[in-house]
Amino acid sequence: MKRIRHAMPVMAFLLSLLFTATAVAGTVWLPTDGDMNPSKLFSDSGTYGIFEDTDTALTSVKLTFEPGDLISVSGNTFTNTTSNTSVTLVGGQAFRLGAMMGGSWAPDVGYFQDNTTGYLISFEAGSESKTLQIYLNDVTPVPEPSAWVLMALAMASVMLMRRRTHRLSAA
Repeated sequence: MKRIRHAMPVMAFLLSLLFTATAVAGTVWLPTDGDMNPSKLFSDSGTYGIFEDTDTALTSVKLTFEPGDLISVSGNTFTNTTSNTSVTLVGGQAFRLGAMMGGSWAPDVGYFQDNTTGYLISFEAGSESKTLQIYLNDVTPVPEPSAWVLMALAMASVMLMRRRTHRLSAA
């Protein structure tokens, strides 16, 4: 019985990590160097967009690109060197990604990191039951404040459970 009580805080911590990873799945991104290299996988092609990090509804696309385009980054300015278009983001370098699906922008629903600086990013539109994926180099995800709050609450609950089991075992 003691082993089960001691395993509970560990299980709670592991579950909190799982829920935190779900909460931060591919929302806000930062470039890690001076360019981003999007490439398609399989037969996935389409139009993708860069949005301000505060545009959670993806209402105002700032820069569009397709797999194979080269996106250069200098400060807050993103330039699609293939189409020779550029935009300066207001809030800094942080941005959101969207994919044009069924006439509207779909947010990214998750990502998978490879062994280097690349991410396989997935987009899904519920009405189409279709998934698009793009591989993007030289970016990193940024945890949102809600994810940090969730993690802090999980850690506090683990500490309280640990304290409680310590008191019970001392009595």
